[in-house]
Amino acid sequence: MAGAAPAPVAIGVIDARREDADPGVYDAVVATVRAVRGVRLPIDPVLVDALAGRDRALAAARARQRAAEAAYATQRCGDVAALVEDAALGLLAAAPAPVGESRADLARLFALALLCAHEAGDRTAASAWVERLRALRVAEPPAGVPAEAWAQYPEIDATSNAQLVKLRIEGEGEGVVWLDLRELGAAPVEALVTPGRHWLVVRGAARAVDVTNRPSRQVVQLAAARPGDAAKRWESLRDRVQAWRRGEPPAGQTLAQAMRDAGLVLTVLLVSPAEAQVWRIVPARGGQGTRAERIATVPADDQVALTRALHAAIASPDGAPLVPAAPVKPPWYRQSTWTWIAVGAGVLLVGAGVIYLAAGGGDDRARIEATVP
Repeated sequence: MAGAAPAPVAIGVIDARREDADPGVYDAVVATVRAVRGVRLPIDPVLVDALAGRDRALAAARARQRAAEAAYATQRCGDVAALVEDAALGLLAAAPAPVGESRADLARLFALALLCAHEAGDRTAASAWVERLRALRVAEPPAGVPAEAWAQYPEIDATSNAQLVKLRIEGEGEGVVWLDLRELGAAPVEALVTPGRHWLVVRGAARAVDVTNRPSRQVVQLAAARPGDAAKRWESLRDRVQAWRRGEPPAGQTLAQAMRDAGLVLTVLLVSPAEAQVWRIVPARGGQGTRAERIATVPADDQVALTRALHAAIASPDGAPLVPAAPVKPPWYRQSTWTWIAVGAGVLLVGAGVIYLAAGGGDDRARIEATVP
């Protein structure tokens, strides 16, 4: 009678490569891990995204950014302004601190929209993109914008001759409100603005509003996104992985903490486009707590080498399961201390004071010492 199979070992794939790394490598590694027997990947999509350092809202904004850049590259200037605004609002809503991490991407997008408006002779639209570029505090002229074109839009006080409107921004939840790329404060908050199009951003939400000159006081609702329980649970883990992707190297101690937080025993860590490392949680030296141990480094695109490394990682030196995810109840013949029953084709051997019981067709053998009269 064979014993119960050990529970699969919890494993995850952490992507610590640069943010512009090929996502296909990550997908291939996940597929390789999934095909290995004896391990189980997380099924919580929020946890999977956290381990990959991936933000779905940010990924969608990046896709819109690429669409805007493609429209400019193919001379579809009529589509560029709307695509740039859509991408920019997505980047601003997804960024932990609007403007900060996405400043370079926003500057490139605004420059494309400015060039299209300038070439079309639309000074009003071009001036709006110039003001947004200046709000980013980029070098003048911005990269990609010819100096002679930039010089046609000197900095002026747009509010000097305009009829101002008091705009009140209200909303629920926590978060700082940004108006036209400038920080206002927590909602509810008021600001004087000129009639026209304005951008409002709070973490997880962004929108463009068209303010008219009547009435003189207008109210806008802007609700901050409220992450679900799962998102809150894995937010710090995702932030840690994203820090690694921005260049902070993952050390053994911080990696061990990330693995413990995620409930992982094994991890495949992608550290560069060409390198994958296999880590596992083992007892700490001295027997106090646990630590992460690197047990293999393989080419990231070598499925055979990665599979072999995982097979070796699953077993401890004596061949036993590394860390069962749940205790396995012993078979009945290991629970009894005095009674042995041969079942089916079981064989009872007696000799030299040792009794062996072999279950028919099974791999398990129990050995006990006994005194035979």
